[in-house]
Amino acid sequence: MKTSVLRLSGLYAILLLLIVSLTGCEKDPAKELIVSQSSVELGSDGAAVTVDVTANIGWTASVTNGSWLQISPKKGSSSLQMQVKADANISGAERSATVTLKADADASLAASFIVKQVPVQLTFSPDPVKVKAEGETVSINITSNTSWKIEESVETSRVTLSQTSGTGNATISAVVTANPNNKYVKIPLKFSYFGIFKTLYIEQEPGPNTAPAKPEFTSPVNGAENVYSNVKFAWNCKDADGDTLTYHLYLSKDGAQFDEYGPIWHVRSYSLPEDLDINTKYYAKLKADDGVGETSESDVISFTTASTSLYADGEWVVYQESTKPNPVKLIFTGDGFVKGDYERGGHFDTKVDWAIEGLFSAEPYKTYREYFTVYKIAAYSQESGTTITADKKQRSTAFSAVCEGGGSTGISCNYDKVNNWVQKIPGITSSDLYKCAVCVIINEPIYAGTCLMTSNGESISMVPLQRSDQQLISTLTHEMGGHGFGRLVDEYVTSDSAPSAETLASYAAWQGYGAGLNMSLTSSMEETPWSMLLGQQGYGHVSMYEGGWLYQRGVWRSESISCMNDNRLYFDSISRYLIVKRIMSIAGEEFTLEKFIANDVQKTDNTGQTKSSGEKFVPLAPPVFVID
Repeated sequence: MKTSVLRLSGLYAILLLLIVSLTGCEKDPAKELIVSQSSVELGSDGAAVTVDVTANIGWTASVTNGSWLQISPKKGSSSLQMQVKADANISGAERSATVTLKADADASLAASFIVKQVPVQLTFSPDPVKVKAEGETVSINITSNTSWKIEESVETSRVTLSQTSGTGNATISAVVTANPNNKYVKIPLKFSYFGIFKTLYIEQEPGPNTAPAKPEFTSPVNGAENVYSNVKFAWNCKDADGDTLTYHLYLSKDGAQFDEYGPIWHVRSYSLPEDLDINTKYYAKLKADDGVGETSESDVISFTTASTSLYADGEWVVYQESTKPNPVKLIFTGDGFVKGDYERGGHFDTKVDWAIEGLFSAEPYKTYREYFTVYKIAAYSQESGTTITADKKQRSTAFSAVCEGGGSTGISCNYDKVNNWVQKIPGITSSDLYKCAVCVIINEPIYAGTCLMTSNGESISMVPLQRSDQQLISTLTHEMGGHGFGRLVDEYVTSDSAPSAETLASYAAWQGYGAGLNMSLTSSMEETPWSMLLGQQGYGHVSMYEGGWLYQRGVWRSESISCMNDNRLYFDSISRYLIVKRIMSIAGEEFTLEKFIANDVQKTDNTGQTKSSGEKFVPLAPPVFVID
């Protein structure tokens, strides 16, 4: 019995050893790291896809050339789905990146896949779109792999689109109305997609073109005699289409063979490069060209030049003629100019013409220039120059101008003689002087200037030649443009006090006659003469600045600096307003704040600009105000 038990125990032991032996012979499973795809393509406008990862070991993923690509997760130890995503491709080119997974314990075990993404794209055909002048309906083919939108604008108001947004490819129709202009028109259709803007142009043929009206000479007129040898031609010409016209002037001595002058760009006047022969008959004609294929030609006129090249004493000329039925008249004469200075194109002409052009370079005179007729009238003086009191210098001159000198910029002259003299010009009467501005240019290179202003609107500005041509422009603009015509007062300060009650009363009297309204006698913003400009778009710099009209305190101006302060070629906003208001009043045209703002091209604070005179500023003498 014992023997049987032992045998059975041994058998069990053998079986146990056999089981253990068999178990120990089984192999470990193979290491695995596999991705389901070798290449992945993402949509152009951004998307996410999944890639299956099969793994039985730990791994880490990295991206090469893929700063634009996001993957999740970046680590793992088993099988899972990896998310691969990117934003819209707005780079303009296809981009690709490589995602590599490496086993943490075995760097030789790896798997990878490539990710590609094409860019968002939008093209059209035809490009550009050609449209006939009379208008038509056209088809536009859009090829795109993303969503898009056509932005609305004023420029597309003549185009009606069947579709203004979409995704992917599309064909839209565009109804384009007739071209009202006589020039080629490019209408932009601005497409936007993912922050990208691309423009398709509709190019439309020009509409019908009307030839310019026949030019008409205003100076010299047909049959004119005693025309100056340095004649300045002037004319009127209009174009119904609003085209900018270019002119060619033709001149002849026999009416058959003409010499051509031009092109004359965009202006309606022309001075010949040389003087004409004296006492000679000439023929002239003019051609206008609208630049888009149409021209017109004036009638031939004739005129005869004078037998001398000098202006006669009291002879007047029209420097510029207004196109308006009720023009504003500016009159320039001279004092201290002797007979020889009145050579046509000589000393008097050179200085006065320079001063006139300088005045019309300043706003608002530049914008409203067509409202002005400008005259020049000769006045012979016995002696050249002017009387200067401080220097004990005496001169016998046409209007007996006297400069104080010695640090003073004050001037006086024989005002009655000036007013009588300018009435030699036909159409200028004593009542016209209320609506005119007269300037006496004094033939003396001294810095000075004074203006006589009357309660009824008359003015005589007295302006010497100054120390430089630029200073002449600055001083004349201040005296004639500001005081004389604009009826403005000085905005500079010569006293650190406030005006007395008596002075304030006189200032209030000035303002009662419409002068000095560029200054305020009250600190109340709502009661200033420029209260209507406060809060208007573009006039944020208009405010209240204490000081002006000679005094540091107790009076206020609207801007920190202007022509009436230091002679710079900038009139502040209220000054421009007052000047334009007077222009419109004389012209008989309606004046409104809205019209002023619409045409005011200088809505800007001028404080950052230096004055244009180029000289150290010395205040000019205040105007002389006379109540008639």
